[in-house]
Amino acid sequence: MSGTSLDGVDVALARFSGSERSIRIESLGSFFAPYPDSLSTQLLVLADPSTDPETLASRRVDLDAELASVYARAVRSAMEEAAIPLDQLDAVGNHGQTVLHAPERGVTVQLGDPCHLADLLHTTVVGDFRQADVALGGEGAPLVPYMDWALFTHDIEHRLLLNLGGIANVTSLPPECDRDEVLAF
Repeated sequence: MSGTSLDGVDVALARFSGSERSIRIESLGSFFAPYPDSLSTQLLVLADPSTDPETLASRRVDLDAELASVYARAVRSAMEEAAIPLDQLDAVGNHGQTVLHAPERGVTVQLGDPCHLADLLHTTVVGDFRQADVALGGEGAPLVPYMDWALFTHDIEHRLLLNLGGIANVTSLPPECDRDEVLAF
């Protein structure tokens, strides 16, 4: 995970079992890798709303590969710190570093090529979460509501969950709701 702070990469190692509302998650470790100052500076420039599209497009090519390498080093370091061999890594989920997000215009741009990351780690990488959700008319944050539903739906309580990050997201979970009854914004 790399967010709007543009300060680095947070890695969470977890083991998942079950599915839907019976999902269980075991935390295996976490790790933080700061971005080099030069990378943070470049990302800040690209994330500035006044950056012209041509600059964004030309810098994207170089930074896609550079960020994938940064992510790969962070994952390897996290695995090493947790004493888990890299060949036990089943998959990586990485939405990339958002530098432009305008879902009302149907546009969102994330850097950190998931294909390059998969090649560097020799494992499955799932990415482009925001683009897929925006293409379907969403706001670009589809994973939080699903996990909120799976982990926090209650039999009798109506729950509201607040995810604070670069932007606040709210998930509303009526008692015993099905996935299609979740409201998130």
